Amino acid sequence: MTSALPPASTPASTPADDEREWSRSPGVYVHPGPETAFAAIERFARARDIRLARIDFHDCTDKTSVLERFASSLEFPDWFGGNWDALEDCLNDLEWLGASCHLLSLEQLEPMRRSAPGDFAVLLDILRTAVAQRRQTSDELWVLVDARIDEDA
Repeated sequence: MTSALPPASTPASTPADDEREWSRSPGVYVHPGPETAFAAIERFARARDIRLARIDFHDCTDKTSVLERFASSLEFPDWFGGNWDALEDCLNDLEWLGASCHLLSLEQLEPMRRSAPGDFAVLLDILRTAVAQRRQTSDELWVLVDARIDEDA
């Protein structure tokens, strides 16, 4: 288990369900893909006592629907404001979920990337910022994004 999952800006090049591909380092990565890969994601989370949240965005094509899906899936507190800043605040905390380490499997984000590329870029920036913020504490955050991620996004 020494090889790292490719960074978000590069495509995965080996079988996605091979646990050796999972990184020990929190970050934002390209999602490995099909359902068979999810078994490896679950094993990775379980072996490291990481809280896994699998979020399906198949019908989310804009900022509002994506924020609503995050809020309902991660049980955001009542103070969640339904905007990018509030999403960043919640991702930097997540204490109400009762775990210090989290893995977010963000599935089927391609419709949002295609219909709202600017908002998708903002979302990626927020995810990367949350990972970096949490690295400064003992809390860790892994994010697997199931969508094409361009170098400039």
